[in-house]
Amino acid sequence: MASLALVAVPARYWERLIERALVSPGTRSVEAVRIRGSRLDALLPGGAVGALMGGELRYRRRDSRRVMQLLGLVAVPFILLVPALTRGRTELLLIAPFLCAVMTATVSAWGLSDDGSALWILALAQVLAARERAASVVVVALLTGPLLAVNLVVTLGLDVPGLLGMTVGPWLVALGTGTWVDSMWQQSLPPPTAGLGLRSTGDSVEGLVGSLLSMVMPVIGALPPIVLFALASMGARGLGWAGLAVGLLIGALACRGGVRLAGRRLERTWPEILVRVAERTA
Repeated sequence: MASLALVAVPARYWERLIERALVSPGTRSVEAVRIRGSRLDALLPGGAVGALMGGELRYRRRDSRRVMQLLGLVAVPFILLVPALTRGRTELLLIAPFLCAVMTATVSAWGLSDDGSALWILALAQVLAARERAASVVVVALLTGPLLAVNLVVTLGLDVPGLLGMTVGPWLVALGTGTWVDSMWQQSLPPPTAGLGLRSTGDSVEGLVGSLLSMVMPVIGALPPIVLFALASMGARGLGWAGLAVGLLIGALACRGGVRLAGRRLERTWPEILVRVAERTA
């Protein structure tokens, strides 16, 4: 019994230390000076989810691989919007926000692989995987939502309710799909300091399947609101609102389902994932 206590008490103390380090700013015990957080920390919610969101935002700002993902998300719709506005090609106005919504899944699909050894902190802290997935989804939404809003503002002359249904709905589907794919397949990626030209050592088949699902699932989720939008554009104006409702419903269910499924998957397979995403040292 005494030996069990000798193991349990230090283990519980270590767990609490990790949780505090993950949630609270660090302190210097010698000088008793608390390290001030950034202005970003004051805007985020408290608790573990807020700390996870803060870490995710800093990773995405400092990691060149993630910055390139966001730049790609900006570039592709911009390429479509320029000829649409300068040459009067209104059909491209529809494609740009929809493509932006679909591509959102690629921003978060390989987030765990990018995290690499940082995942050990989450495993040791025993943070609920569903909370980690929810924080990741919120961060991706904060980063990609403004871009989607800009694309939608450009197209306000079209059927607004139907357009929102066929863009915001797939965007939510993409958020859920991306976090689910992220939990299903991981690759061993080089560290951020290795440069953008160094390739992954992961399984190309898994990468292909994950990337394909990231693009296909939002498109499938967009089919019902797209059909309703098309019918509304042909004169049935009331169907535009129906498309908005259907798109938001499908998107909300897919996003919530993706977070829950991803959380369960991570809870069952943390050891395997930690081995899989070990950073390449050679």
